[in-house]
Amino acid sequence: METHARYFLIGIFSLVVTISLVLFVLWLGKLHLDRDYQEYDVRFHESVTGLSIGGLVQYHGIQVGEVRRLSLDANDPREVRVRIRVAADTPVKTDTKAQLSYTGLTGVAVVEMFSGTPKAKLLREVDTRHAPEIDTVPSTLSQLMSGGSGAMHSAQEVMARIAEVLNDENIGRVSALLNNLAAVSNDVKSDYPALREALTGARELEQRLGSAATRADALLAQLQEGVKAKDGQPGTGLVEQARDAVAEIRSAAREVDAFAQAGKSTFGSLDEQARNELTATLQSLQQASDNLVRITQKFDQGPADYVLGGETLPVYTPESNKQ
Repeated sequence: METHARYFLIGIFSLVVTISLVLFVLWLGKLHLDRDYQEYDVRFHESVTGLSIGGLVQYHGIQVGEVRRLSLDANDPREVRVRIRVAADTPVKTDTKAQLSYTGLTGVAVVEMFSGTPKAKLLREVDTRHAPEIDTVPSTLSQLMSGGSGAMHSAQEVMARIAEVLNDENIGRVSALLNNLAAVSNDVKSDYPALREALTGARELEQRLGSAATRADALLAQLQEGVKAKDGQPGTGLVEQARDAVAEIRSAAREVDAFAQAGKSTFGSLDEQARNELTATLQSLQQASDNLVRITQKFDQGPADYVLGGETLPVYTPESNKQ
């Protein structure tokens, strides 16, 4: 009897423990079932590759629910309707947007939600349907593919235009232009020493003309101030000296004219920098020549009147000294 009583107590104890475990599991399940959820519909206008039932639903990166159903839209098969279930306290508002995001290297897709302004109303308070609809935005991958298509089209247009510009005819023209530039460069390089020598000679001649004009001006000033005959005419010897000086100046003026004309004959073969420099020099020499010719003409017309008439010989200043 004692043996049977012992087995009975063990059986009763085992039954009580089993019932207790079942009740505990049911209690845990009841807590899970009693938790509040809210379902929403999300309409995607793109492929949802990588998204499956049971997939994660995140709100600013925090898991708040899961995907419950995937289906094509009955009216537009290009759209995909995704039913999600999230915790009831998730702040899904009227300006909340949903986006398809991909995690990791495996390409697993999740539904990512992000909210707008804090003052926006809750979506379920505005949309009283069982499953309010959340607006969506294109995924990053979709935007990249769309932008890449436009960039590829632009690149194709650019390549077509480049090919049009670089045709055989234009390449030949560019080659001819480069050959001409090389030939001009070689000509300028070979003539450059002679050009430098010519410019140096022009400057030296210009300085000599300036010095001669200064000496002539001093001589005529002396004649005007004190060297006069009784009849108001300058001395014969001084007049003859002045004539000799003016004749020498006239000869220098002719030399300047000849040099200027020779410089102009080769003017067209120079580069721009040398051309500008030679132009200034030739203009200065031409001006000096004109002044000297004018002086000699007046002197020939009347030596005494020119010497004693009060007109001062203009002093020639070279262009190099003016600068």
